[in-house]
Amino acid sequence: MNAEEPLDAQPTAFPPAPAGLTLNGQQRALLEVLGEMDQRLGEMYLGALAVLQQSFNGERFSQASHTLRIMIDRLPVSLELKLEALDDRMGDRLQKPQQAWDKALKESSCFDGGNWSGSIDPPLARALTVIQEFFVWKKESRPRRLEELTQILRRLDASGKRLPAILERLAVEQLTAMRDYFVGVCHYRVSVDEAEFFAYLDAFERFVIDRQHPRTFADFDVIDAIVEEAARDD
Repeated sequence: MNAEEPLDAQPTAFPPAPAGLTLNGQQRALLEVLGEMDQRLGEMYLGALAVLQQSFNGERFSQASHTLRIMIDRLPVSLELKLEALDDRMGDRLQKPQQAWDKALKESSCFDGGNWSGSIDPPLARALTVIQEFFVWKKESRPRRLEELTQILRRLDASGKRLPAILERLAVEQLTAMRDYFVGVCHYRVSVDEAEFFAYLDAFERFVIDRQHPRTFADFDVIDAIVEEAARDD
């Protein structure tokens, strides 16, 4: 969207909803936005919505959350940003210290199967070095991730205007909280409350729309009315 366009500029058309899938006005608006950014994002979003509408599917929240988290992680690619910290996975980083520690348990003369004692020998020294490197990475990772999320936020904002620092931090925290929630749900670390889940989904939809194509509540009411009228005609 050009910075000179009015904030309430209306799209010429909304993508049709696939057969059997119900979309409200906000969801159609987001689908349009995502299609302009990256067609793959739009496909992923439709997939998440389709799963959520499978009332028989007891795994629908976890499955949809996985897709929504991947959508957020794909934003740098869609926005043509080359970022590294967000692609750095804790699980991948843990493999090396885990392997070094397991090797120390087997090979270190300092360990008798139940207790550690004596001087640090080479197997234990190697394990401690790798573990230290992991914690250094962990300490430095969060600031780097926050900086990259800030870059995503700035590129996502079609107005090109920089938010005041405190508001920018709040927006980054909001995006982080949404991603963390979806990660928690897809890994079964969060007990799902249906109303809360859809509140997070609504917040994510508005977050993206407000930065790419801001619209008013009245706009969504009009879209919903058009959708309902089309459904009655069918």
